[in-house]
Order: sequence, then C-alpha cells, then structure tokens
Amino acid sequence: MIRLYKEENLPELDRLLKDPNFMNDNQEEWLLTKRNINWAEKIPEQMTRESTFFAVGAGHLSGKNGVIQLLKDKGYTLRPVLGN
Repeated sequence: MIRLYKEENLPELDRLLKDPNFMNDNQEEWLLTKRNINWAEKIPEQMTRESTFFAVGAGHLSGKNGVIQLLKDKGYTLRPVLGN
C-alpha cells in the first residue's frame, strides 16, 4: 500500500483497498463514499476562510467517489505534496 501511494498509483491502490476480502459494498459506502462526499462539501468552505492543509487517509483519495475526483468535479485543481 505504501509503495502504491508513493508511486501515485491510485487505480491500483483503489483496487487493493476495495478488495472484497477486506471491504464489502456496505463498508465502502459508509467508510469511504459518504465520508468523502461530506468532506468534498466541507473542504471548499474551509478554504474560503483560511489557508488550510488537508490530509486524508489513502483510501479516501482514489476512485470516482474519492476526495480527489469529487473536488475536481467541483472545478478544483489538485496536486500532491510528496516527501522524500
């Protein structure tokens, strides 16, 4: 998982996290999708108030309902902040 994250291989990371051996559809809905939609609504509000650094777990990044895509759908441009 760490390797995939560092490689920015979000599709493979998404596949691994949503493997049916680890997460079923109901868990995905409640642990990822609903939370991501909620965050994608709140993040723009926070950004208008002050400069903010947002960090989320790797499972919340990828997929059509990931925070990245949900914010892109709202017209935002996102870029990763990577360490060494």
